[in-house]
This record gives sequence, C-alpha cells and structure tokens, in this order.
Amino acid sequence: MRQMTSFCLSRHCLWILGSERTLVMSETVWKDIVHDAKDRHCLLNADEDCDLANTMFKVKAELHELDDLLNRDSSLFNSARWKVIFSENFRKAFYNLKSSHTQNMVIALLLKLSTGWRPKRRNIDLPCESSSKILKKFKVGYLYIVYSNDLQKECGYYTQVLKVWDILALEDIPKLVKHLDSLFEMNTDDYLSRCKKKSWEGELEIPMSWTTSYDIVQYKSLSNNATGKISNVSGLARRGGFENSIVSESFLIMKFYSVTFNMVRHFISGHDGRELDLPFELTDQERETIFFNRSSFILGRSGTGKTTVLSMKLFQKEQLFHIASEGLYEVEGHSSTHASQRNEIGECTGDAKGACLHQLFVTVSPRLCNAIRRQLSHFQSFASGGEFLVESSSLDLDYIDDTVQFKDIPDSFVNIPSKSYPLVITFHKFLMMLDGTVGNSYFSRFPDAHKPSRTVTLKTFIRSREVNYERFISSYWPYFKSHLIKYLDSSAVFTEIISHIKGGLEAGKAHDGILSREDYLLLSKARVSTLTREQRDRVYDIFLEYEKKKFKKGEYDLSDLVMDLHFRLRSERYEGDHIDFVYIDEVQDLTMRQIALFKYVSKNIDEGFVFSGDTAQTIAKGVHFRFQDIRHLFFKEFVLGSRTDATDEKKEKGKLSKIFHLSQNFRTHAGVLNLAQSIIDLLYHFFPLTIDVLNPETSLINGEAPVLIECGNFRDALPTIFGDSENAQENVGFGAEQVILVRNDSAKEEISKYVGKKALVLTILECKGLEFRDVLLCNFFGSCPFKHHWRVLYQFMNKINLVDSKSLISFPSFDEAKHNVLCSELKQLYVAITRTRQRLWICDIIDEVSKPMFEYWEKLSLIQVRCLHDLVAQGMQVASRPDEWRSQGFKLFHEHNYEMARLCFEKAGDMYNEKFARAASLQALAISISSSSPQMAKNYLSEAADMFEGIGKAEYAAKCFFEMRSYERAGRIYMEQCGEPMLDKAGECFSLARCYKSAAEAYAKGNYFSECLAVCIKGRLFYMGLQVIQQWKQNSKGAIKESGEIHRIEQNLLEGCARHCHELKDLTGMMKYVRAFHSFESIRTFLRDLCCLDELLLIEKEKENFVEAANIAKCIGDISLEVEMLVEAGCLEDSSKAILQYVLVNSLWQPGSEGWPLKQFIRKKELVNKAKVNAERVSKQFYGFICTEVDILSHEQSTLFELNEYFRSSQNNGSVRGEILSARKIIDAHLHLISILEDRGKSDLYTYLTTHSEERISSNQFSIETLVHFWKFWNFWKDEIVNILEYLGGAIKKYVDYKEFCLNYLGVLKQPNKRTPLYLVLYPEADWVRKTDDRFLHRNGKLVFIDASQFVSAARSYWCAELLSVGIKILEILENLYQFCTRNSFPVFCQSIPLIYIFDVTNFLMKTGSLHCWHPHAETLQMFLEKSSERFFGYIYPLDWRKSSTEDMVSLRENKLAGNLLREVILKNISLKGNLTYGQIGRAVMIMLGSCKLTDEFAESFNKDSPWKDFIKRLCVTKRSELSSKSSAAAQEELSLILKLREALEDTMPTGEKELILCHQFVSSILWNTYCF
Repeated sequence: MRQMTSFCLSRHCLWILGSERTLVMSETVWKDIVHDAKDRHCLLNADEDCDLANTMFKVKAELHELDDLLNRDSSLFNSARWKVIFSENFRKAFYNLKSSHTQNMVIALLLKLSTGWRPKRRNIDLPCESSSKILKKFKVGYLYIVYSNDLQKECGYYTQVLKVWDILALEDIPKLVKHLDSLFEMNTDDYLSRCKKKSWEGELEIPMSWTTSYDIVQYKSLSNNATGKISNVSGLARRGGFENSIVSESFLIMKFYSVTFNMVRHFISGHDGRELDLPFELTDQERETIFFNRSSFILGRSGTGKTTVLSMKLFQKEQLFHIASEGLYEVEGHSSTHASQRNEIGECTGDAKGACLHQLFVTVSPRLCNAIRRQLSHFQSFASGGEFLVESSSLDLDYIDDTVQFKDIPDSFVNIPSKSYPLVITFHKFLMMLDGTVGNSYFSRFPDAHKPSRTVTLKTFIRSREVNYERFISSYWPYFKSHLIKYLDSSAVFTEIISHIKGGLEAGKAHDGILSREDYLLLSKARVSTLTREQRDRVYDIFLEYEKKKFKKGEYDLSDLVMDLHFRLRSERYEGDHIDFVYIDEVQDLTMRQIALFKYVSKNIDEGFVFSGDTAQTIAKGVHFRFQDIRHLFFKEFVLGSRTDATDEKKEKGKLSKIFHLSQNFRTHAGVLNLAQSIIDLLYHFFPLTIDVLNPETSLINGEAPVLIECGNFRDALPTIFGDSENAQENVGFGAEQVILVRNDSAKEEISKYVGKKALVLTILECKGLEFRDVLLCNFFGSCPFKHHWRVLYQFMNKINLVDSKSLISFPSFDEAKHNVLCSELKQLYVAITRTRQRLWICDIIDEVSKPMFEYWEKLSLIQVRCLHDLVAQGMQVASRPDEWRSQGFKLFHEHNYEMARLCFEKAGDMYNEKFARAASLQALAISISSSSPQMAKNYLSEAADMFEGIGKAEYAAKCFFEMRSYERAGRIYMEQCGEPMLDKAGECFSLARCYKSAAEAYAKGNYFSECLAVCIKGRLFYMGLQVIQQWKQNSKGAIKESGEIHRIEQNLLEGCARHCHELKDLTGMMKYVRAFHSFESIRTFLRDLCCLDELLLIEKEKENFVEAANIAKCIGDISLEVEMLVEAGCLEDSSKAILQYVLVNSLWQPGSEGWPLKQFIRKKELVNKAKVNAERVSKQFYGFICTEVDILSHEQSTLFELNEYFRSSQNNGSVRGEILSARKIIDAHLHLISILEDRGKSDLYTYLTTHSEERISSNQFSIETLVHFWKFWNFWKDEIVNILEYLGGAIKKYVDYKEFCLNYLGVLKQPNKRTPLYLVLYPEADWVRKTDDRFLHRNGKLVFIDASQFVSAARSYWCAELLSVGIKILEILENLYQFCTRNSFPVFCQSIPLIYIFDVTNFLMKTGSLHCWHPHAETLQMFLEKSSERFFGYIYPLDWRKSSTEDMVSLRENKLAGNLLREVILKNISLKGNLTYGQIGRAVMIMLGSCKLTDEFAESFNKDSPWKDFIKRLCVTKRSELSSKSSAAAQEELSLILKLREALEDTMPTGEKELILCHQFVSSILWNTYCF
C-alpha cells in the first residue's frame, strides 16, 4: 500500500534509486519493474553517467563522505580509462597536506580525471611559451594540481597518459611552469602534437594510442636517429644532456608513480611515507630487462639503476606468483604483463595453492642488503595492503653484521620458513647457509670453532679468523721474504691468490681446487696477463708461504671455505630448498669459484639466474675478471653442467642470453659522466681485456664540468677551503652530503690533520657503493707510488690527435707487464669520479705525475681550471641540517666506517649514536689487530664493552666481553640485560666459564632442555638436572610438544648420572640410575659399553632373559652359569654345544701351551658328562653326535681304527670341527707309529711294513700301505686349513662354514652392534694372544677385546705356523723312514715311497700362497725337494735298468705323485739357460720315455738343430695316433721312430760320454719292451 502511495505522488516522472542486482534477485514485483525499465531504455548506471557521477562526487565532498568512493569497487576505479602517474614532488607535497579531507579531494579528482571526465566550462589551460595548452591546472581547496598529457610505451603501443607534476599554491605555479617549459622545449613537434591530440567518446576524453611500428622520437637531439625511442638517450652528445639543473631536483630523472588502488589506499592510510619505498614507473630499457624471462646478465656503470632493476624484477615475480597461485590474470599497475611471464611463474607454483616462491637475492654489501630488504618489504606491504612498519633510524644501527641482520634466518637452506622468502642476504650469509646445509661444517676442523650450530663461539671465530686484504697486508705481507715481494704490489698479489690461484676458472678444474704452479705460470702467456713468468713464479712462492702461515695461525680465507663447499657439493647431495630465481648483485666483487656455488642451489638454469655488476668498479681487493668471464662460466658450469645427456655446445651457446647494457645514469649529470667516460676510454685502449665494452653512459641533465683547482699543493689548498683546523668556528666546512676522497689510509690520516672535523674524509675503497652531492678528490696523483707510469697516457693522446705534432713531448711505449698497475689506478680514479651527484673538484699537485691526465682532460674540454681563492672556497662549502648529518651517519655506519659515522652524529648532536659508533669503531679495531697485538685488542674491547653497556647496547657489550674471553661477565649481561632471546647465549658463556650452575639456570629459564641437561651432566649437577626434568614434566603446558622429547632428554641425564657413578666406582649408585632408564635396550647398551657384565647378567636373570644371560656368562667365562641359563631357557641342545666349545678352548689353551694337542683340565670330565646328560634329553641322534664330539675332544690316545670311525661320524653329522680334529689326530697317530719303527727287530721289519693296510689299521699298527691311508687325511687336513686361511683372507661367502670353527678354536666371540668390529677374547692367556702386540688389545676390566683386522692377522699367523709346523714334522718323519728303509736294505719300492711323499709335502709348502711365513724354512724345504727328486730319479732309472723293471716299480711310475715328481725333474733339466748338455738330454729323454710324459712343450726345450727335438716331436705324434699295432702303417711308423732315435744317438756318440752310452742302452731296451712286446 505504501509503495502504491509513493507511485501516486509522482506527477511528471518517477526516479527509483537502488541496486539492479539486488532487486532482480528478490523474485518480487521489482524484478518485473527492472526488466521493464531495461526494455524501455530507462535503466541508467550512475557510474556511466558523467552528470550523475559528478553530482554524486559533489554531494559526497560536501558531506565529507569521499572515503565511501575510495574502495576497489568504486566507480572511480572501475571506470578508469587513463593511466595517471605523479611525480616525487607531488608525492612529497601530498604528504604535507594537513587536512585528510583535502587529501581525499585530491585523490578523488585524480581518479575522476582517469575516467575521462573533463570540465566543460572552466578553462584549465596554463600558459606555456613553447607548448601552449599542454599544461593543465585544477583547483582543490586552496591548492592547484598541475598536470599534462604525455606518451608512454606499453604492450606494443604509444599511449597517452596523464602526468601529474605537482600540487602547489597559485603563487608557486609560474616557477614550475618556467621549469617545465624548458623541458617541453626539448621535445619534438611530433611528440608534442601527439600529446595534445584529443579523442572523445561522448562527453569523456579517452587516451589515444599509436602502434610502435613507427618510433615516436621525444627529444629533438634524437630526431635524426632512426632508432630513437621515447626513453632512449643514447644519442646524446658527449657535451651534455638537456636540462641544466640540480640533479636531485630534475624532472627528467625524477621517479614517477602510478595511481592505483593500492597507491590510493596507501595515501589515505595516514602514514607520512617519507621513509617508504613505493613501486615506481620504469624506463623502456628497465622494463625490457625486468620482463625478460630467461637467465640474463645486466651490466651498467655506477648510477644506472642495476640494483633497482634487480629488486623490481624480484618484486614483479612475487606479484606474478601471487596471481598464479590465486588464479588471477592481471597485475594492478602492470597490465603489460605477458602470458609468457605468467606461464614462467606458473611453472613454479605447481598445483599447491598457497605455495611459496623461492627467490634469493645476494649482494656483498650489508648496507645495500639491508636497503633492499626494507624496500622489498615496503613493496610487498604496499601490494598486499598490509601496514608499514617504519622503523626509527636508530634501530637501523643494530645491523652491524650478519649475525644481527639475519638473526631470523637459519644458517641452512633446509626447510627455510616461508615467511623468510624472498631471501635477501649478503654473500657471506649465503656461504654460511651453504656450509650449514651440506655435510660437516668447514669450521669443524678448527678446534676453537668446533661447536654445534652457530653458537657465540663459532660466530666469534668466523669473524675474527678470516683473512681479508686488511689482515693480509698487516699480518702476512711484512713477514714474507724481501726478495719475493720486491717490486710487487700487495693488492695485486692478494688478487692473484684469491682470484686466480684459488678462485679462477682454471682453479675449478684442479682436483684440489688450487691451480698448480705450472698451470699458473702458463697464465703469463694469456692475453689478460699483466705479470711476467718470473713475477708469477714469485707470486706462487708467496702463495705457498701464505698458506703455511695461515694454517699455523689457525686462520682461513673465503677461498678456503668456497673450495671446501665445492668438494662437499660434488660428493654429497644438496638437500636444501631449491631456489626458483637467483639474483646476484655486485657480481664484480666475487671470484669465479664463488659465483659457481650458485649452480647448486637452483636447477632453473634457463630462467632462474640474473647477474648484475660493473667491471669498471672491480677495485675490491682479491677480485679481478670481466663480465664476459661470468658468461663463459655460466655456460660451462651452469648450462652444460646441468645437462645429463650429450649436448651440442654450439647449439646450447646460441641459447645463451645477451648482456643487457644499462646506459642511462640516474645519479649524476653529463659533465661528470663525460669525465668518467674518458677514464673508460683509457681502459679500453690500454687494458681492453679487463673491462667490458659498453655504450657511453648518458644523462638527461647538463651540469657543471668538474673543476681542477689550481694550487701549489693540497697542503696550501685545504687551509684556504677549511681555514685553520685549530679554529673550528671560522669556516662552515663541508656539509653532510660532501666528502673528501683520498687514495688510502695514510693519505686519509694526513688530510685529516688539515681538515679536522670540518669534512668527511674517506678512501676510494671506503666510498664504493656510496654517493655524495659534492666530492673533493684530493692528492690522488700526488700520493701515487708509481710516479712515471702516467706519461704513457701521451701515447693514447697522440693516437687520437690530442698531441700537437710540433710538440716535443716524449713518452714511453706502453708495456703491459711494466704498466700493469695503471689498470688498478684508472679503476680507482673512475670510482672516485662517479661518487658525486653534482659537483666534483680535483685538488692535486700539477707536476710530472698529474700533468698527463690533466692535459688529457683539458684537451677534451672535460674540466674547468680555477684558481683557489676565498670566493671559490666559500662556494664549495655547504651547511647541513642535523637530520642530514644524522642520515649520513647511518649510511656510513652501515658501511662499517664508524669513525666518519661518529663525526656525523657529533655534528648532528646525536650523542647516543656518537657513542655507539665510537664503541663499534673500537670493536672493529680490536678484531683487526687481535692476532698481531692481542693485549691492545683486549684493551680496545674492554673500552668498547663499557661504552656499549653505558648506552644500553647490552648485546654488543656481551659480545666484546666474550671476545675478551670474559665469559662469565658476558653471560651475566646476556642473562640479566638482554632478555629471553639471549638466554641460550648466556648459557653458552657460563658453560665456557665453567659456571655450570648459572649455565643450567640460563638454559632452564629459556626452555633449552637438551643444553640445560648437557650442562648438568658436564658440571655433575645431576640432582639439579633431575629436578628440572620433574618441573618441566609438571609445568610443560605445551612447551614440550612431544613426550618423546622429554624422555630423550631425561634418558641422557640418567646416563650421565650413571656414568659419573661408574667413574667413582659407585656401582650401587650407578644401578639406581640405570634401573630408571626408559627402555631395557638402553640398559643393555649402557652396561655393555661400560663392560659391567655382572650387573647386566643380574638384570637379565631378573627379567628371565636366560638366553641373553647365557651369552653374558659366556663372555665372563662362567660355563656353569652359561649352561644353567641355557637349560633354564629350554635350550638343551645349545647348552651341550656350549660345553663342547668351552672344552675345546680350555683343552687347547692351557697356560704355557701353544695350542695343539688337546689336554686335560680340571672339570673336563664333569663338563662332558653334563653335555651328554643334556644331549640325552634332546634326542638319541643328538646324543650320539655329542658322544662322538666328546670322544674327539678327549685328551686320551685313541686307536687308528677309532679315529677313522670318529672321522666318518663327523662327516655324516656335518661337523667341521669333528672332521678337522679327527684328521689331525690320525696324522699324529701315524707320525707316532713311524717314529717307533726302530723298536722292532730287523727280522720281521720287512714283513711288518708290507702287510695290508686294513689289517695294520685295525691293529693300530703302521705299514707302507697305511702310509697311503695317512696321506688321505693329510691332504684333507691341509686343504681345510687352507680354506680357513682363504676365509681369513676375505673370501667370506665361499668359506663361511669355517668362520665358526676358527672363532671357536681360537676362543673369540664377535661383539654385536659395534661400529668398529671387535672380538672378545674368551681365554686371554692363550699363546696366540700373548704373541699379539698389546697396542691392538683393548682391556676393560677382566675383559680383553681385539680389533677385527688384528684378529685376522693373528689368526692367519697361527694357522700358517701350524700348517708349516705339521708339514716340517711330516718331512722329518718321512726322511727318517727313508733312512730306515735304506739302512735295512729294503726293496727299492719301499725306499721310493717316502721320497714321493716328501716331494709332495715340500712342493705344497713351497707353492701355497697363503704360507707367506715359510721363508725362514726355505733352505730346509729346498733341500728336501732336491734330495727327494735326485734320489727318486736314481731309483726309477738306475744304471742297471733291470732293477726298475719289477712290477712294483713299473706301477710306481704310473703313480700320480711319482708323475709329478718326474715332471719336476724334467723341467729342472730342460729349463736351464743355454744349450742342454748330453747328461741333461739323457736324463730328460729317459724320464719322458720311461714315464710316457711326452708333450710338445718338452720338445721345444731342445736345441734348435738337435735330432732329439725331431725324435720327441715324432714320438708325440705317434703317441696321439690311433694306428693298430698290427697294421703295416704302425710297423712303418715304429721303424721310422727307431731310425730317428738312432740318428739322435749317433749325433751324440762321438763325445764318448759314458752316461750317453748308458742312456742309449736304456732307451733301446725301453723301446724294445714298449713297441715289440
């Protein structure tokens, strides 16, 4: 009813205000009304109607409700058509606006202008002489916004944008217009006309665009350049830029920012923003570099924005990653983002939403690192809408070193928290993180640094023991031999050591990471070499001396750490976080090997690396290379090193990124750049391979040419500029942004005497990375140690026609070896020149040293010469506000230039930071002289500590006391003044001071559980440790997340308590703690390690672990208890076997016994009976086995028959022990029987010896036949012993069955769960143990252990000796038997048998490789071998051949052993050097024919033309043929053989040798018997 009433009240028209979406979704009559309005085109969008939007804006402004419009969904943002950018001046002016309403009005107006709205009736044009109607103004309250149209290149188009210059009062506009008019005058007409063109879409002005296929030239100086681009300034003439203004105030290099939602949100957040870094607009060159999506190299001179490009590139990737992970498709403010870049980042996100992009930014300078971290933090907060944390500047001083700046970043790349990314760290921190990631830390090799993690001790060591150039020059260089360092520069030598010998490309190929002398000397032939071969030889000698001294001092340099990291990373897998993108800034300050480390942390070789630097600034001591060297390194070690398959090098090299050259300088003006370029030109000419070739740097700003101050000398000039140093108030002096630069510290000290506190004085090396408004370069040439080198500049001047042809100037020819130091001089000069933003003065003596350079500059019109007088001096002086001095103090402090920072704070009236800088200076000085003057260093540290403590910097005071080794005082400060985060350091300090109670209290207070208990153990504070554990258990409340952690800690403490009691021999107290252990396995391990076996046995019995108890009883030698425990465990079979093992050991190794034979001992009978009883309870079969084993182990003598039975039973039972022992007993029995032959009467000896073996064995008697039986057991026994030796030699798998026998026989037991294998010796009094060197035995109470390797050695020695002993005994017995048979005139057969066996035994003993100990018996064995072969030959082939024709002798020749012996005789006769004698021929032929030992090998041994050779060959062929003996062919063959034999005999008959005649007769008879019968 009310709605109908509202409709009826409308007389002409009805306006309905509401949300279209809400009304349609309501499913009421409103839905039909909205659709009807759409059909009649009566539905209006307020955001799209200019009049409605303007009306709404006016109403909101009047009601002070503009905040409602400043949200992301506001029409002001959604309807934006123009990109609006504003200047740094506008930004500062906006922050100075007092009224938030005015600020909102300004922002709303900018957003309205971005929609295309323009006022219809108001004239907003500003008059401008050169460009009418391009400048516009809008009034906002009492101020005016001044803007103009401009062009910007994006996405392949030149597009119009709104450029807001400033917001200012009406009276200030003319000054701004005049400034801008001079800028617009430089623009081309085409450019201005396009800026002024307008395009309308209804009532809205929309931006116009032009394709980039046609370049639009902005500046008139580029109008003739076909390739000119809007931001391209490479065509500027060397004479200067466009604008004559102060660099810091120039619009041409001023930063501009884009108006986006995030920027607006930041503006209205209420922060003043003066300390914040915001994302700014980029040049075309910067944008191209940033959006390049492959690994790249960025090279630019100082001030060209290299670091800015890196940080913006990193931030861009963070933004893209955020978009990819959130599923968005565009970046606010960066609409030009290409799909290729989104894809690149998309590959890093994977499928895991909320993942973290791993980016790493590395730089050398801690100050720069801190600045980048803060800038990126601001960027990220700005992009995400988070609040900015604007720290006060005083807090920034806390970043003295890596330990403070990176205290929230772990010293490892493993599992870095996501919040730490992107990682922005120094290179030193990068090395520490790598060191903590892979294997054992490099610093663990130093005793003073062997501490866990990054403790105070280790951090102090790392900082105080590193050899940098300053330490090298002070602690090493003066102590080298004078003839080595003569005419060598210390800086050049240090560079050679660090950059080439230990850090160069070639050094990386060496196996130890160090270039050899030969390879280093070869560098003298390289194009880049500036040292002769002789100089390099001396440098290498210095390097060797340096390494020795460094090792002796316990110091290191970064190259040592880098080499160690390379070794570890090659041999061990990198397990840290894999980095997606790596940015390396100041790469010119790193060596090649240092750069190569980055390849291990990222696998994204194609896209993930950006290297940035400038080789013109390589003045860092120890570093020398070109940018092309980095590119070569990247290709060889990064690209090719990452390819697993064979790759085409040329093809891969073609993919390598180009080097981006940044040429526009944003720091200084053209006057300074032109002077710097003149230095670069000299480097190009004289040292082309030490610097990369770039286009000359350019600036859009003209400036005052550098001034050469004409004066007598600097000592006269400085008082004129600064007045009398004693009267500090007479002159203003230099300001905070002005500096005096000098060559080195000595020059700095001298200049400071004249200047006092009126100016900052820095060395060139100290100022690297800094910039100043004005620079006075003082006495650079006058302090040059190389006075005559500069005249070589005339050579270059002559080349470029700067020397008058009529001039009589003489100059030397350039010699690279002689003038090599000039390269470093020029680079230092370049760095000094480029430190200024505005003015550069050069004050030097104009003499023969400086004159060549000054003339060079004057000829090029690069400098202006002025006489020094009061007006000039006054113009040089600039006063600074206290806040400016304070800001400069912070910068210098971060560069570790504490003295100059102190001066700045003093001028700022900041006493607090002045003391801070003074204390930091003393601390740094103490560290630098700690090795050379330890007492003075201690005094400095004491003074610094007191100052730190006085200003409330307790942590730094504690560090100083720690470095003084005043550990207790350091601990007190950490604990009482530094709060909870430093309690771990307090505990460490107290522990080092041996104040263990205080250490435990500190650790307990900080909840460092393991450290607390470790200190309790170390300090014997066991009761305190247990109390702490109980308190933690009761009050943990989440402090200890897992119960397992507190159990582990408590277990460690209990073990410490128990161990302490054990040391005090308080076993009762020890067991009290042991029984409280958390697991029974820990009890076992602990008691075993301490060899407390009695206590362990007791606990095992209590727990009824009878098997384990039996093993312990075995170790302590208590067989009764062992058997008892096994019986209790129901292991009757094992109990019987244990008894037998015990019986074996004790039967062998009685006191004074060397082992075999088995002997009686007390309780032997009792034990074997017990074994039988237990075995009987197992089974009948097992009982039989045990009975046999018992009989074998008996010390009583058994008959041969019984022993044979034992052997057979052992074979059937598979008992290696039974077989070996039975065989040995049988051998002993035979040897005994042979030895008693003399006791028998001669009448029945022959009959006795020739009786059948079985009969003799059964009656336990010896005969010749039983000797064969004996030999079987000898062969078996010796083969088993050889197998044992093979097992001990390493053939474990093949001879594993002999392991148990060997261990049991020698009485040892292998210890389980030992990292280093140990064996327990069960019978330490054994003879083989007594023969072992006591150094290899480990005694622990009653127990004796032996190392595995030593046990193997001892066991091999024993078995070799045993085998040799038995063998020698057999030989002696057989020799006696032979003599016995000979004396009693036994038949030849009986006499021959012992000889065969003597030969066999001897041959075995001499040829068995395992018997390495047979050498002492070598002569004896050789005698046996020779006698046996000679005697046997005489018996087989006697002079009377009929004696060897008996049946026994003929059969004997067919015996295998006899055959081996005869073969040995043959080889002995035919293997002699020279021609064979007839005697040798006769003996060899007789054996061959008589034993049928015919081979072609024998035939080849005869003389070449000998008929015997043909005969033997023919005989071998006949023997192999299969002709029937009755065939005619066979008869013919036999006849042929006889003829061959006759021929051979006749050839030798004329000698008349009796032996040959006998041989003839013997051979004839053999042939006759062999072939005819």
